[in-house]
Amino acid sequence: MLQAKVYGQALAAKDPTLAIKDERIAWHKKQLEIQLEIQHELLCVVYAIVTLLGCLRPHITKTLEHTLAFYGIWPHRSGSISNQVSIRSKPISYDGACTPFSIIHGGRQQPGTQQPGTQQPGTQQPGTQQPGTQQPAGVDDLIQGIAGPSTAASGQSGAAQGFDEEHEIGGLEQLLGAMAKQNNDLIKQNDRLLKLNDDTQELNRDMKKNHDRQKVIGELAKQNHDLQKLIDDMRELNHAVVAQAAWSDQRRKAAEQELEELGMNNH
Repeated sequence: MLQAKVYGQALAAKDPTLAIKDERIAWHKKQLEIQLEIQHELLCVVYAIVTLLGCLRPHITKTLEHTLAFYGIWPHRSGSISNQVSIRSKPISYDGACTPFSIIHGGRQQPGTQQPGTQQPGTQQPGTQQPGTQQPAGVDDLIQGIAGPSTAASGQSGAAQGFDEEHEIGGLEQLLGAMAKQNNDLIKQNDRLLKLNDDTQELNRDMKKNHDRQKVIGELAKQNHDLQKLIDDMRELNHAVVAQAAWSDQRRKAAEQELEELGMNNH
């Protein structure tokens, strides 16, 4: 492992582009890991929010109903909140009891006092029916709806609420599906980067083998050069031996000739 690391550093020093590619691959891999962690955390948060909304839905619905009932805009049959608000001609007195009857009558009746919203003798109260006059449309529906919603109105409200919940759940499911698809795409991209990293490592191994082969070829070339030099030295030595042999042969011939001359002189 240490030799491979040292070789990788030496190879990167010779070819800086390999080190840059390795850094880019490591950076992309780190970014993908961070994105996967963020996607996982977001999925957990969305799941927790959906679970929390499912648990708190009855309490939220009840609180919203009480709030709307307190202001006199729920429940209604006309389908328009602004219409119900425009019907009211004076504020409602509230004594702390959030009940339909206390909201309608403006709180509890104290003994010996005149409750706001009731009819004084000989006076005309706004919003009440006088003999021979026409009561504004929608007041009975408002009072009847606050005092006790009809089965049809409650059924319509429940159906609308169910539709909203289904629509919200459907939107959350689509969001979760999109996030899961994006997570799968990131996983595929990570797999492609890992494969690219494997290919790069394989290329580095091939380059190492090629480097080793080039090194062996260089050593063989050096040995061939040494062998060629040795051959040249032997050729020169051979020439020297041949020259020495020729000189020796000449010396031998010269000696024989001198001996012959000496023999002839003796006779």
